[in-house]
Amino acid sequence: MSETDTGGLLTVAQIEARNRATSAARNRTQTNFLRDGGTYAAILQQKYESGELNPEYVYREYPKLLRISRGTQKFEMGTDIIRGSQVVPKEWTEEREVFDEIVVHDEAEEERVLNGGKTTEQVADEHSALIAQARARGLKIDPSWSMVRIQRELGTQPVNESVLQLQRQVEDLEEKAALRRRIAELEAAAAGRAPPAPATEDEVTQLRASLKEYGLHVDMRWGLPRLREELERVTQPDAGMRA
Repeated sequence: MSETDTGGLLTVAQIEARNRATSAARNRTQTNFLRDGGTYAAILQQKYESGELNPEYVYREYPKLLRISRGTQKFEMGTDIIRGSQVVPKEWTEEREVFDEIVVHDEAEEERVLNGGKTTEQVADEHSALIAQARARGLKIDPSWSMVRIQRELGTQPVNESVLQLQRQVEDLEEKAALRRRIAELEAAAAGRAPPAPATEDEVTQLRASLKEYGLHVDMRWGLPRLREELERVTQPDAGMRA
Protein backbone atom coordinates (compact mmCIF):
# COMPACT_ATOMS: atom_id res chain seq x y z
CA MET A 1 0.00 0.00 0.00
CA SER A 2 1.43 3.41 -0.98
CA GLU A 3 1.20 6.71 0.83
CA THR A 4 -1.36 7.91 -1.75
CA ASP A 5 -3.66 5.04 -0.87
CA THR A 6 -3.75 6.18 2.73
CA GLY A 7 -4.17 9.84 1.96
CA GLY A 8 -0.44 10.63 2.51
CA LEU A 9 -0.28 8.91 5.89
CA LEU A 10 2.07 6.01 6.67
CA THR A 11 0.86 2.82 8.09
CA VAL A 12 2.28 1.36 11.26
CA ALA A 13 4.17 -1.28 9.28
CA GLN A 14 5.70 1.39 7.03
CA ILE A 15 6.77 3.47 10.04
CA GLU A 16 8.39 0.46 11.71
CA ALA A 17 10.19 -0.48 8.48
CA ARG A 18 11.48 3.07 8.03
CA ASN A 19 12.65 3.17 11.68
CA ARG A 20 14.47 -0.14 11.25
CA ALA A 21 16.20 1.12 8.13
CA THR A 22 17.18 4.37 9.85
CA SER A 23 18.49 2.50 12.91
CA ALA A 24 20.47 0.07 10.76
CA ALA A 25 22.03 2.94 8.80
CA ARG A 26 22.91 4.74 12.03
CA ASN A 27 24.47 1.56 13.47
CA ARG A 28 26.52 1.03 10.31
CA THR A 29 27.74 4.62 10.44
CA GLN A 30 28.70 4.30 14.11
CA THR A 31 30.40 0.95 13.53
CA ASN A 32 32.44 2.35 10.65
CA PHE A 33 33.34 5.38 12.76
CA LEU A 34 34.60 3.22 15.63
CA ARG A 35 36.34 0.79 13.28
CA ASP A 36 38.26 3.66 11.71
CA GLY A 37 39.49 4.81 15.13
CA GLY A 38 36.69 6.99 16.40
CA THR A 39 37.96 10.33 17.65
CA TYR A 40 41.52 9.09 17.04
CA ALA A 41 40.90 8.50 13.33
CA ALA A 42 42.92 11.53 12.21
CA ILE A 43 45.86 10.62 14.48
CA LEU A 44 45.81 7.01 13.29
CA GLN A 45 45.69 8.12 9.67
CA GLN A 46 48.84 10.19 10.20
CA LYS A 47 50.59 7.18 11.73
CA TYR A 48 49.49 4.99 8.85
CA GLU A 49 50.81 7.47 6.32
CA SER A 50 54.14 7.84 8.15
CA GLY A 51 54.57 4.07 8.36
CA GLU A 52 54.60 4.02 12.16
CA LEU A 53 51.51 1.82 12.16
CA ASN A 54 50.45 -0.90 9.76
CA PRO A 55 46.75 -0.74 8.85
CA GLU A 56 46.76 -4.47 8.15
CA TYR A 57 46.68 -7.11 10.86
CA VAL A 58 50.18 -8.15 11.95
CA TYR A 59 50.66 -11.29 14.00
CA ARG A 60 53.15 -10.90 16.84
CA GLU A 61 54.11 -13.97 18.77
CA TYR A 62 55.58 -12.07 21.71
CA PRO A 63 54.91 -11.21 24.46
CA LYS A 64 53.52 -14.69 25.12
CA LEU A 65 51.95 -16.23 28.20
CA LEU A 66 53.36 -19.64 29.07
CA ARG A 67 51.40 -22.04 31.27
CA ILE A 68 53.87 -24.51 32.75
CA SER A 69 52.38 -27.46 34.58
CA ARG A 70 53.64 -28.02 38.11
CA GLY A 71 51.77 -31.26 38.62
CA THR A 72 48.58 -31.90 40.53
CA GLN A 73 47.58 -30.58 43.90
CA LYS A 74 44.77 -31.51 46.25
CA PHE A 75 42.30 -28.82 47.34
CA GLU A 76 39.87 -29.11 50.24
CA MET A 77 36.44 -27.96 49.08
CA GLY A 78 33.24 -27.31 50.98
CA THR A 79 29.70 -26.07 50.59
CA ASP A 80 26.31 -26.09 52.30
CA ILE A 81 23.42 -28.21 51.05
CA ILE A 82 19.86 -27.28 51.98
CA ARG A 83 17.71 -30.29 52.73
CA GLY A 84 14.28 -29.19 53.72
CA SER A 85 14.72 -26.89 56.68
CA GLN A 86 18.24 -28.10 57.45
CA VAL A 87 21.59 -26.86 56.18
CA VAL A 88 23.97 -29.75 55.81
CA PRO A 89 27.68 -29.00 55.27
CA LYS A 90 29.44 -31.05 52.63
CA GLU A 91 33.20 -31.33 52.22
CA TRP A 92 35.27 -33.10 49.62
CA THR A 93 38.74 -33.13 48.10
CA GLU A 94 39.50 -32.20 44.51
CA GLU A 95 42.71 -32.91 42.66
CA ARG A 96 43.62 -30.28 40.06
CA GLU A 97 46.54 -29.56 37.81
CA VAL A 98 48.51 -26.49 38.89
CA PHE A 99 50.17 -24.13 36.38
CA ASP A 100 52.73 -21.35 36.60
CA GLU A 101 51.83 -18.45 34.31
CA ILE A 102 54.94 -16.69 32.99
CA VAL A 103 55.16 -13.94 30.38
CA VAL A 104 58.12 -14.15 27.99
CA HIS A 105 59.19 -11.49 25.50
CA ASP A 106 61.29 -13.32 22.93
CA GLU A 107 62.23 -16.77 21.73
CA ALA A 108 65.46 -16.90 23.75
CA GLU A 109 63.62 -16.08 26.96
CA GLU A 110 60.95 -18.65 26.17
CA GLU A 111 63.57 -21.33 25.63
CA ARG A 112 65.33 -20.36 28.86
CA VAL A 113 62.10 -20.54 30.86
CA LEU A 114 61.04 -23.85 29.33
CA ASN A 115 64.42 -25.29 30.29
CA GLY A 116 63.92 -24.24 33.90
CA GLY A 117 65.59 -20.83 33.73
CA LYS A 118 64.42 -17.41 34.89
CA THR A 119 62.49 -14.67 33.13
CA THR A 120 63.97 -11.31 32.22
CA GLU A 121 62.04 -9.64 35.05
CA GLN A 122 63.33 -12.15 37.60
CA VAL A 123 66.91 -11.67 36.41
CA ALA A 124 66.50 -7.88 36.62
CA ASP A 125 65.12 -8.13 40.16
CA GLU A 126 68.06 -10.30 41.27
CA HIS A 127 70.50 -7.89 39.61
CA SER A 128 68.98 -4.94 41.49
CA ALA A 129 69.10 -6.91 44.75
CA LEU A 130 72.80 -7.67 44.25
CA ILE A 131 73.56 -3.99 43.58
CA ALA A 132 71.71 -2.97 46.76
CA GLN A 133 73.56 -5.63 48.77
CA ALA A 134 76.93 -4.49 47.44
CA ARG A 135 76.23 -0.83 48.19
CA ALA A 136 75.09 -1.78 51.69
CA ARG A 137 78.55 -3.27 52.21
CA GLY A 138 80.19 -0.07 51.05
CA LEU A 139 81.31 -1.38 47.66
CA LYS A 140 81.35 0.89 44.62
CA ILE A 141 79.28 -0.94 42.03
CA ASP A 142 78.56 0.07 38.46
CA PRO A 143 74.91 -0.79 37.62
CA SER A 144 76.04 -1.92 34.17
CA TRP A 145 78.15 -4.72 35.66
CA SER A 146 76.95 -8.27 35.15
CA MET A 147 75.63 -10.39 37.99
CA VAL A 148 78.71 -12.58 37.80
CA ARG A 149 81.02 -9.62 38.35
CA ILE A 150 78.94 -8.20 41.21
CA GLN A 151 78.89 -11.61 42.87
CA ARG A 152 82.66 -11.77 42.47
CA GLU A 153 83.00 -8.35 44.13
CA LEU A 154 80.75 -9.47 46.97
CA GLY A 155 82.64 -12.71 47.43
CA THR A 156 81.21 -16.06 48.34
CA GLN A 157 81.39 -15.55 52.09
CA PRO A 158 78.29 -14.20 53.85
CA VAL A 159 78.34 -10.99 55.82
CA ASN A 160 80.11 -11.44 59.16
CA GLU A 161 77.61 -10.37 61.78
CA SER A 162 80.35 -9.79 64.37
CA VAL A 163 82.09 -7.36 62.03
CA LEU A 164 78.84 -5.50 61.42
CA GLN A 165 78.24 -5.33 65.17
CA LEU A 166 81.72 -3.90 65.76
CA GLN A 167 81.19 -1.35 62.99
CA ARG A 168 77.94 -0.22 64.59
CA GLN A 169 79.70 -0.05 67.97
CA VAL A 170 82.46 2.12 66.50
CA GLU A 171 79.86 4.44 64.98
CA ASP A 172 78.09 4.76 68.34
CA LEU A 173 81.35 5.51 70.16
CA GLU A 174 82.37 8.08 67.58
CA GLU A 175 78.99 9.77 67.92
CA LYS A 176 79.30 9.82 71.73
CA ALA A 177 82.84 11.23 71.49
CA ALA A 178 81.63 14.00 69.19
CA LEU A 179 78.85 14.85 71.67
CA ARG A 180 81.33 14.93 74.57
CA ARG A 181 83.60 17.29 72.62
CA ARG A 182 80.66 19.54 71.88
CA ILE A 183 79.60 19.56 75.55
CA ALA A 184 83.17 20.45 76.59
CA GLU A 185 83.21 23.32 74.13
CA LEU A 186 79.87 24.65 75.38
CA GLU A 187 80.93 24.36 79.04
CA ALA A 188 84.17 26.18 78.28
CA ALA A 189 82.31 28.92 76.46
CA ALA A 190 79.84 29.31 79.35
CA ALA A 191 82.71 29.55 81.87
CA GLY A 192 84.66 31.99 79.73
CA ARG A 193 87.49 29.54 79.11
CA ALA A 194 89.13 28.66 75.89
CA PRO A 195 87.73 25.50 74.33
CA PRO A 196 89.87 22.39 74.78
CA ALA A 197 92.32 21.80 72.00
CA PRO A 198 91.37 18.86 69.79
CA ALA A 199 93.63 15.88 69.93
CA THR A 200 96.03 15.56 67.07
CA GLU A 201 96.55 12.30 65.27
CA ASP A 202 100.27 12.43 66.06
CA GLU A 203 99.66 12.53 69.81
CA VAL A 204 97.21 9.65 69.63
CA THR A 205 99.69 7.61 67.60
CA GLN A 206 102.52 8.36 70.03
CA LEU A 207 100.41 7.38 73.03
CA ARG A 208 99.42 4.11 71.40
CA ALA A 209 103.06 3.36 70.60
CA SER A 210 104.13 4.14 74.16
CA LEU A 211 101.49 1.84 75.63
CA LYS A 212 102.54 -0.95 73.29
CA GLU A 213 106.14 -0.55 74.46
CA TYR A 214 104.92 -1.27 77.99
CA GLY A 215 103.29 -4.43 76.67
CA LEU A 216 99.75 -3.15 77.15
CA HIS A 217 97.01 -4.13 74.73
CA VAL A 218 95.68 -0.98 73.06
CA ASP A 219 92.06 -0.82 72.01
CA MET A 220 91.81 1.16 68.78
CA ARG A 221 88.55 2.65 70.01
CA TRP A 222 90.26 4.49 72.88
CA GLY A 223 90.33 8.23 72.55
CA LEU A 224 92.95 10.66 73.77
CA PRO A 225 91.71 10.90 77.40
CA ARG A 226 91.68 7.11 77.81
CA LEU A 227 95.14 6.78 76.24
CA ARG A 228 96.55 9.39 78.61
CA GLU A 229 94.90 7.68 81.57
CA GLU A 230 96.29 4.27 80.62
CA LEU A 231 99.79 5.68 80.06
CA GLU A 232 99.68 7.45 83.41
CA ARG A 233 98.59 4.25 85.11
CA VAL A 234 101.49 2.21 83.72
CA THR A 235 104.10 4.91 84.33
CA GLN A 236 103.16 5.82 87.92
CA PRO A 237 104.75 2.69 89.50
CA ASP A 238 107.96 3.35 87.63
CA ALA A 239 107.95 6.91 88.84
CA GLY A 240 107.44 5.72 92.43
CA MET A 241 110.32 3.25 92.23
CA ARG A 242 112.62 5.90 90.77
CA ALA A 243 111.72 8.23 93.66
